[in-house]
Amino acid sequence: MDSNEVIDLVGTTSIDYLSLDLEPPDVTLECLKTIPFDRVRLSVITFEHDAYRVGENVRTPSREIFESNGYIRICSDVSVNGYVFEDWYCDPDQVAPERIEAIKTKDREWKEVIFDSVDR
Repeated sequence: MDSNEVIDLVGTTSIDYLSLDLEPPDVTLECLKTIPFDRVRLSVITFEHDAYRVGENVRTPSREIFESNGYIRICSDVSVNGYVFEDWYCDPDQVAPERIEAIKTKDREWKEVIFDSVDR
């Protein structure tokens, strides 16, 4: 089943949350390339690029895809125990600017991002 068939089956072109995390990381990138951004908008996306394992091979092209489709990277290079593995994105047409600014960060452990944002 391709992405267009899933959109037709679900019956909506607006999805609140998508997490992309497949193994190996290049499969995650290939999956991202199949999303018809001209048909569907995703409010929040977490994308696992595993830069600690594969360097820029997935991170750079995924960032280009998201940004060329109007998404804002709100958390860059989220890490666990120093291992950089993920970026988080928001659609500025779906998420209020003040919410985006409240969580926007770079190079932080995921626990810091989540728990510091609750305190803001």
